[in-house]
Amino acid sequence: MNALRRKLKKTIPLGTALAVLGMLLVPGVPASAAATGALMKSAGHVAVTNLGSRPGRATRLPHLAAPHLVRDPAAHRLAKERAAASHGPGPFAPAGQLGPHASLFNNLNQPGLSVFDEGFCCVPPDPTGAVGPNHYVQMVNSLIGVYSKSNLSLLSSMDTAAFTAAPSGLTLSDPQIEWDFQANRWFYLAVAFATGNNFLVFGWSKTSDPSDLTNGWCRYGAGTGSSLNDFPKLGHDDNFLLFGSNVYDDANSKFTFVTANIWAYPKPALGDSSCPAPAVAYYFADATHLLLNADGTSADTPVPANTTASSIGGYIVAAHSPLTAPAGPRNRVMVWHMTKQAGLPALAADGDITVNAFDVPADAPQPNPLDTLDAQLTQAVARFDPDAGALAVWTQHTIGSAGGRSVVRWYELLPGSLTARQQGEVASATDFVFNGAISPSINGNDAVLEYNRASSTLTPTIGAQSRQGSTPLGTMDAGEVLLGSSTDVDQDFSCSPPYGPPCRWGDYSGATPDPLNAGVVWGSNMVNGQSIFGFPQWTTQNFAISTGGTVSPNFSLSASPPSQTVTAGAGTSYSVTITPTGGFADPVTLSLSGLPSAASGSFNPNPAISASTLSVGTDPSTPAGTYPLTITGTSGSLSHTTSATLVVNAANPPDFSLSVSPPSQTVTAGAGTSYTVTITPTGGFTDPVTLSLAGLPRGASGSFNPNPAGGSSTLTVGTDTSAPAGTYSLTVTGTAGSLTHTASATLVINVPPDFTLGASPASRTVGPGATATSYSVTINPTGGFSGPVTLDLAGLPVGAAGSFSPNPATTASTLNVTIDSTTPSGRYTLTISGTSGSLNHTTTALLVVSDFAVSASPTSSTIAAGARTTYVVTIQSFNGFNGSVTLSVSGLPPRATAVFNPNPASSSSTLTIQTKHGRTPAGTYSLVISGTSGGFTRTTTVTLVIT
Repeated sequence: MNALRRKLKKTIPLGTALAVLGMLLVPGVPASAAATGALMKSAGHVAVTNLGSRPGRATRLPHLAAPHLVRDPAAHRLAKERAAASHGPGPFAPAGQLGPHASLFNNLNQPGLSVFDEGFCCVPPDPTGAVGPNHYVQMVNSLIGVYSKSNLSLLSSMDTAAFTAAPSGLTLSDPQIEWDFQANRWFYLAVAFATGNNFLVFGWSKTSDPSDLTNGWCRYGAGTGSSLNDFPKLGHDDNFLLFGSNVYDDANSKFTFVTANIWAYPKPALGDSSCPAPAVAYYFADATHLLLNADGTSADTPVPANTTASSIGGYIVAAHSPLTAPAGPRNRVMVWHMTKQAGLPALAADGDITVNAFDVPADAPQPNPLDTLDAQLTQAVARFDPDAGALAVWTQHTIGSAGGRSVVRWYELLPGSLTARQQGEVASATDFVFNGAISPSINGNDAVLEYNRASSTLTPTIGAQSRQGSTPLGTMDAGEVLLGSSTDVDQDFSCSPPYGPPCRWGDYSGATPDPLNAGVVWGSNMVNGQSIFGFPQWTTQNFAISTGGTVSPNFSLSASPPSQTVTAGAGTSYSVTITPTGGFADPVTLSLSGLPSAASGSFNPNPAISASTLSVGTDPSTPAGTYPLTITGTSGSLSHTTSATLVVNAANPPDFSLSVSPPSQTVTAGAGTSYTVTITPTGGFTDPVTLSLAGLPRGASGSFNPNPAGGSSTLTVGTDTSAPAGTYSLTVTGTAGSLTHTASATLVINVPPDFTLGASPASRTVGPGATATSYSVTINPTGGFSGPVTLDLAGLPVGAAGSFSPNPATTASTLNVTIDSTTPSGRYTLTISGTSGSLNHTTTALLVVSDFAVSASPTSSTIAAGARTTYVVTIQSFNGFNGSVTLSVSGLPPRATAVFNPNPASSSSTLTIQTKHGRTPAGTYSLVISGTSGGFTRTTTVTLVIT
């Protein structure tokens, strides 16, 4: 089931779901497409998560259905109306009986998974399946079942969301399953989604036995954020798992269509039964790199082929959409193939194949009409067709017929030549045919097509037709194998608004070739059971059909790689593979044509049974050019060919190239290092090469030994401690005569271990009375220095002392400085030294000792007893002193008083002395004026004369 349809029903109220669908838009068609045949690198990649080797916890879907989402709902509605209005007779009606060739293989036609196995959940089921050597694996949207190939009995089953270990909270849909003929293991793919948290979940069985659904599988997930990769399709080649999808942006309620997309993910190594660490998943389209058809229109629903033979390039096909503007019939199928370039996937746009015109089919009439979709391809199988002599891709879609009824159009496409070898339709004069799947058997030239058939009077049935290699091209053999019939019409909740009409019948069924039995194809499809109160009643059928075709002993050839390039005078090789069919086991004699002059080729072994190595040698005189080679294999009357390409480049004149290893070296300034310079000769070059060096910084030198040199030389680079730290690009130049070549290397110089000192604050001031102060000393390491540093101090004034704590120190220390009353005022530069081994560094800090002095004016004053006099006392500041000074005076005569105003004072004060008449004795008195601040006292002396 289309994943976005389920997303809408989960996130949008039922009453508005259809309105949201009608708002989806198709982007404008670009003016031109990428050049056909051009290799496209990936548009980006996504990290892949290993979801574990055991199942997760299931997120069960609600019991709802969602409407059919299309790119242009208006165009889709008009196309359906046109098809419904043109009912008429079809080309023929299946007879309903067994044809002369097709039949059940070993009577294998048994019920598969049904709605009863999952609790009436979820419509439609979208059944698909794949067959291996011993098992048949069927998947529906909510279940996986493993069946015995011998009798289609169920061996094990599990909820699909749990089986894939999808991240918690995500809903899982559109599972795909394939058996890989080359890797002998099973691959699966599904989409797991929630708004803004979308995933592609995929994985593989550890061995060829898929039955242990708990421990026997590896599980991975690629998160795609708001990009919902809807309608995913699974395919593979020898190198990659291939995914196809339609991308919608769920970051807005319109779920805008962005582009179709193609993904590639590396396959696990052959025989690896572990779950290897995840690689990255590469995608080839996004909002700025649209996936286009060859005519420039937007691609739709790319389907990678289930490749059932060895192929180093996987093909992807997509029918042009009749709904792309301008809407209308289309007649082309686009082809791409995946290849491997330098170990990475690269996508080649091969071009369009012209087919008969097709358009959107009408819905199948029932009491509740059934949706027959919109002409998208739904699956593809690739197999070598011995009649065509090439790899063929078989695919199909449901389209509208000239009579208005839906038919299943099938194709055998030859993508290597961009041709349709044959195309045909399964149609009916009375019934609508839809929901088909086609596959060749391992014969490669026969096929089975299975499908649903219904009408206004016929509830859906499952039918199958087959063809053999001898059947006229474009037709199926007469007759139909009836595989299952519905017991009631479809009347579940998908048939009513807002999800219908029409009822959601499904997006695909399945068909795959039996890997062991020629002429046998296995498949899965669905019918309706008895109605149960409007709940889903679908059931599925698994079956094996024999085409009746036999395969004669034969073989095919392939060569890899498809192209090799050599320089004239050199040689190369190809691997030639002989693939037998029909029990062929004879030796094949190999021959080669197309070689240029002066070139030779030989096979080993020859004749060969399964493989041989083609060795090609050239001479220096072999002309340059591109030569298509034809390898022919002959065995009796059988003869087949395969192609390869030899590209010869002109022989090189004598020359040489340089390389330096390692590409980068790192040293500490003062140390040295070395590089190896390799001289690689070409064209017979044998001369000595003189080497020189550029790009060294100051304080560095370089020398070569030997110089000149033949095969190699050692470049020795030395540095001294003055070499500045940095990254330097070195250029080595080699000269021999007129030939000059260069090579590059990098030299990284780191500083040696060292340190610097810092002191904070930069200055401290202490004044009278202060006894101590401190500084923070910081040790700053460089070049990885981590040793202890012993600290020392110089520059202290008299009466001062200093100490560090701690000492030695590694990162920081505190410098404590003390002073006493004898310390003279001044500005003292302290030098802090740090020593560690041979390293010594200093820093400085300033110690300011402030002070004051006291002076008085006048220095002498004469008064009569009983008079008063004054002195002006001045406080002089030194080195920033700004404290207050308390003044006092001593030496006064008897009966005299003294007052300072102000007191304390900061700059000046007036000393007033009052004497008493007749009582203060005459005489000359020496007065001592004292100023005290912080315990420090300064004095001055004046004279007082009493007369």
